[in-house]
Amino acid sequence: MLLGPLFRRVATSMLTIDAQARSSMSHDLMTGRATEIDVLQGQVMRMGAEVGLATPIYARVVEVVKLAELAATGLPNLPVTALRSDETGQFL
Repeated sequence: MLLGPLFRRVATSMLTIDAQARSSMSHDLMTGRATEIDVLQGQVMRMGAEVGLATPIYARVVEVVKLAELAATGLPNLPVTALRSDETGQFL
C-alpha cells in the first residue's frame, strides 16, 4: 500500500527541524528586545512554588536570560551543562 511510505515521507519532512530555526525569545535577545522569560519560565516557577516543588533549572534559565538581556550582546551561547549547574559549578 502506498499510503504507508508516502505518509512516512511527508511526516518525516514535516517533523524535520530546520537548523536555522530560532525561538521568538532568541530573536528578542538578538535584537536587544526584552524577552517573555518572566511570563513563561516564571509561571512554571510560581506553579512549582504553589505545590512545594523546587524548580532550580527553570530559575537558572531565568537568571541566564536576564543576564543576557542586561548584556545586550545577543545570545549567551552556553552549553546545556551551564543550565544544569549553579554559579559554583555544582550540578542542580
